[in-house]
Amino acid sequence: MDNERRTELEKKRAKQKALAEARSREARIAKFTAALEAQGIEYQVELADTTWEWICEHFPVNRWGGIDWALADQTIRYRWESETQRPELLTQLINAAGLEPGPVTVIWSNADRPAVLMSLVDVEAVASLLLDQDFDTWIISRESRWCIESHHDGRMGIVLA
Repeated sequence: MDNERRTELEKKRAKQKALAEARSREARIAKFTAALEAQGIEYQVELADTTWEWICEHFPVNRWGGIDWALADQTIRYRWESETQRPELLTQLINAAGLEPGPVTVIWSNADRPAVLMSLVDVEAVASLLLDQDFDTWIISRESRWCIESHHDGRMGIVLA
């Protein structure tokens, strides 16, 4: 096999591998996106996402990968005892912080799950399903510069930049 043919086959293989990886990542949130579609909610899956990097650049983050609340300035925080409390606490956070409806990015602690871009209003509408996707969830508005974190240890809070 000549070098040109080998290079061509390697490129084709890399492309197929990337496509398979993208399908695998999208499959991790398939039930969530199916529920969004069933409710007529507009969303976009973002495979090449830099949201976590954005969080790290704008807010204090501890070494184990969460908001460092002790170092954060403008915050509102709640504790939850049961996972069923989280959707209501999310609504309380949104109201207490006076957040405007707008586009947000949702990411989870499992980085193999792709980010989802959707409206804050729709996040509230599917909060239970969204928060049940993983142990930890972050909802971010780059435009308004805030981040909501729901952490598996029973904390939910918002930090404002």
